[in-house]
Amino acid sequence: MKHTYLAGLATLALTCGTAQAAMITLWDYQVDAGFVNNSWAPAAGVTAGGYDVSNDWYKSLTWGQPVDGGPLSSFLLSDATVGQVDSFGNDVDGLLLTHNNFPIFAPSLLSVQMQTILMLTPNMPAAGPSYTPPAITFMIDFLETTNNLDLCPDGGSNGSGANINGCGDIFAIASPDSLLQAFNFDGYAYTINISLEGGGLLSDEACAAASVDSGCYGFVTVEDQVNNFRARFNITSRALPVPEPAGLALFGLGMLFLRRFRR
Repeated sequence: MKHTYLAGLATLALTCGTAQAAMITLWDYQVDAGFVNNSWAPAAGVTAGGYDVSNDWYKSLTWGQPVDGGPLSSFLLSDATVGQVDSFGNDVDGLLLTHNNFPIFAPSLLSVQMQTILMLTPNMPAAGPSYTPPAITFMIDFLETTNNLDLCPDGGSNGSGANINGCGDIFAIASPDSLLQAFNFDGYAYTINISLEGGGLLSDEACAAASVDSGCYGFVTVEDQVNNFRARFNITSRALPVPEPAGLALFGLGMLFLRRFRR
């Protein structure tokens, strides 16, 4: 009887492993973003609006002096977006970023920090408590260009492409790595991949003009026009390796040895 008991303990110790929860295949999400309070430069000449006290950020920035009574330049961020996203790399909608790009006189925005917060709630295979990965903060460098140059700061010709109405303004994120965020949840590693529709890696000339290193990410906005850029994101996943239960394995071997010795 004692032999059977010891053998059972040994078998259990040798065969049991760490249980792993199922991968979350579908999440409910809410994503929001804003311009971090007092993060813009220059401090004077930029007007912030739509203050969110809970996140200490603003939803709009406006700058410059109007030309011939026209509109000012500004950045606008839409309200929080909700929806569902799977863990298989399929893009879903985030917020809408609008740049109202109109001719202005100085002062102009030079840089600002934009922060985004994503709240995820497991939906499938089973509902669970919400999880909020750490907020992501993007450092944005911005160049309000001189519109009548023959060769525009992005390296393109005036009158074509994004420079169709004069040299377009440059919106640059210095590090594309900030568009990725990884987190672990219940035995799985998840990666959030962020993009902007109409955005991409900028030319070396555009990055240099915005005072950031080559390989920056962003877009060039068309002059005298409302420019909309939809943020998109997806989530991919992989199982984390399950560690070997070394202590249990040694215990199991010890039980087998003890059983053999007592015989």
